[in-house]
Amino acid sequence: MMAVNIMALAPINGSYISTALAQARVAADESRLNGDQARLQEDQRLLQQDRARLAQLQRQTRALQQTQTSQALQTGVDRLTHNAPPTAQTPPPTVNTSGQVVGRVVNVLA
Repeated sequence: MMAVNIMALAPINGSYISTALAQARVAADESRLNGDQARLQEDQRLLQQDRARLAQLQRQTRALQQTQTSQALQTGVDRLTHNAPPTAQTPPPTVNTSGQVVGRVVNVLA
């Protein structure tokens, strides 16, 4: 039988162990990477949904603001026309050539 030098096999066995550990680490890293990519895709999908919802809410907000502005303007016009002082609502009097007022009594504001 031939004698086997154990010290000569040690570097070879050490290389095998190092290779096996490196392969295990690579496999674990690839597994984590795949998980991270799956989470990233899910996050991107949720981000797209959030952006679509935000755009919808912004459109609704603009529409509501336009409606409120229109209603406020109409309310202002209604108040001006319905709450105007009586002298503003009466037609202006007619004046003859002699300077006398014909028709109704008019309040003159200076």
